[in-house]
Amino acid sequence: MSVKYLSQRAAQAIDVELMSPTGGGFNFEQLVELAGFSVAQAISKEFSKDDYARVVVFSGPGNNGLDGLVAARHLHHFGYYPKIYYPKRPDKPVNNGLMKQCTELDIPFVDTPESGLHDSDLIVDAIFGFSFSGEVRQPFVSAIQALKNTKLPIVS
Repeated sequence: MSVKYLSQRAAQAIDVELMSPTGGGFNFEQLVELAGFSVAQAISKEFSKDDYARVVVFSGPGNNGLDGLVAARHLHHFGYYPKIYYPKRPDKPVNNGLMKQCTELDIPFVDTPESGLHDSDLIVDAIFGFSFSGEVRQPFVSAIQALKNTKLPIVS
């Protein structure tokens, strides 16, 4: 599998183009849904649910974290067993709606990075996205350290 990267600037330009009326014309919620679904599809293609059924999603407080919630929901529908570490939960309609969808599917939310990693086969890192800047603060310092220390595969 060949890995390709986008620079922060290129990712931002694509985002703007996708939401532009003369470009893609997508709204925010559509892009979140497409991003999360794409992550779940990529996982189902590269990581067999026979070997990687137990997935923990580390979700941050921004848009990337929303993508992680959507990915968890789709992974559930694909036959995986996701759980979500989501320590900072903004009180916004889109966040609340996605959390409700996951809760109604009995996708568990865990309280610590360690409880997320326990009995997991695969990690989805949806902590920070391309627009992140500034200093990483708790609880994400501990979460990132836990990810650095694990031998589990990480999809980001």
